Amino acid sequence: MPATIVKTDGRAIVLDLSTGAKLCGEDIAGIDVAELGELINRTMTSAGTAFAFGRYAEPRELYSSDNFASDASTESRTIHMGIDLFCVADTPVFSPLDATVAFVANNTNELDYGPMVILRHKAKPATDSLRSMVTSAWRRWTGLARDSGFVPVNRLPRLAHRQRTETGRRTCTFS
Repeated sequence: MPATIVKTDGRAIVLDLSTGAKLCGEDIAGIDVAELGELINRTMTSAGTAFAFGRYAEPRELYSSDNFASDASTESRTIHMGIDLFCVADTPVFSPLDATVAFVANNTNELDYGPMVILRHKAKPATDSLRSMVTSAWRRWTGLARDSGFVPVNRLPRLAHRQRTETGRRTCTFS
C-alpha cells in the first residue's frame, strides 16, 4: 500500500497560475519569481492553509522566458508538465513506495528546477498482460531544500544515486 507523500493540513487550495490569471486580485503576468512567491503565500494565508497545488497541463506565461527556448525549434513549450506543491520550508517528503534514487541534482539556473530528486519504483509482477508491460514508475521532486541530499545534516540522510528508500520513509524536504 502506498504511503502519503506529503502530509497537508487538509485545507490545501488549488491555484490558477495560467496565462492571464490573478492572485489576490493582482495580475501574475510579468512579475518576477519573488513577487509570485509572495502572492502565493498571501493567497494561502487568506485561505487559512499552509498548502497549495498548481495544476498539471496548465498554459503558463513563465515558459515564454528565453530559458525555455530551443535552438532546435522556433516553437517553445507553454504547458506546465507537473503538479506544484507550495508549502512551508522544511515540509517533509515521504517515499510513497519502495524506490531507488535514480538522480540527484541541484539545478541553479533562473527558473530551473532547483534541487531535484528522481526516484524509480519497480513495479510488482502482474497477471494482467497490459500491466505486466509496465516495469517501472518514476517520481520527480523539484524545488527541494538544498540540504535534501546535497549536504549531510542530522535530520536527513544524504541521498545518493542508487540509494534504496522504503515506503513511508522521509526522503527529502521542500524548501
